[in-house]
Amino acid sequence: MGLVAKFKQAVRNHDNYFIYFANKKLITFLTLLQEQGIIHNFYRMPDAALSEDNSLQIGPAFNARLIVVHLKTNGPFGPALKNIHVFSVPSRNVTVTYQQLILKSNAAGDSAIYVLNTPKGLLTHTAALQYRVGGEIICKIN
Repeated sequence: MGLVAKFKQAVRNHDNYFIYFANKKLITFLTLLQEQGIIHNFYRMPDAALSEDNSLQIGPAFNARLIVVHLKTNGPFGPALKNIHVFSVPSRNVTVTYQQLILKSNAAGDSAIYVLNTPKGLLTHTAALQYRVGGEIICKIN
């Protein structure tokens, strides 16, 4: 997932934002992160910002795919996102049942957030426990 690499690079470089290409699944993922307070906000790149440089001809189809993601900072403690670890990749899917998710959340005892792809869509592990569903673990966020 290239978005995770962009997150890690922005945190490492102490950047407040980064620009990335969007699709529907990433928009859903970023919405989930915004609801959890991990990122400040995100929005589509405005047309005016890209059209200032007349030497670069960018079409509207390309422009509509760019999003700006603003990271949330916790004052002097740095960004709210400290570490993100990807579990599932196309060649290796990591799935958990509802019962396994209960055990994992009880055993973890930390403030990590697991993002799961469930039949109800992308959910955090706490929301998946409320809906009583399991799914594919996408990533763990500290």
